[in-house]
Amino acid sequence: MLNPATRLMDFVSIRLTDVGFHLLNEDRIVEVVDVRCVTQLVAFKRDLLTSDCICLRLERANADPVIVHEEMPGFTELFSLLTASFSGLDPNWYSRVMLPAFRANETMIWQAD
Repeated sequence: MLNPATRLMDFVSIRLTDVGFHLLNEDRIVEVVDVRCVTQLVAFKRDLLTSDCICLRLERANADPVIVHEEMPGFTELFSLLTASFSGLDPNWYSRVMLPAFRANETMIWQAD
């Protein structure tokens, strides 16, 4: 299981699946995420000194949270999966978290009923 404090570059990419996504380190699957088990989505930024990195923390019912970020290949593709999977997800969440710069702007963007 992944530690929520995982460093930003520990995982190379996100690969979408029929029910969620895999986190890959090179070609090795290191975490399987089933979106049906997600209970909450929280967007936030990490200050990297000269830039920010937008992240998503997926809280899960029976597993540790998973954090993905915009520097990971596959992050943009993840948007379509999130929109399809989480009814009521604010379509403008990315813009809301992006500004102002260099602040965490932690925002819950979706929560299970």
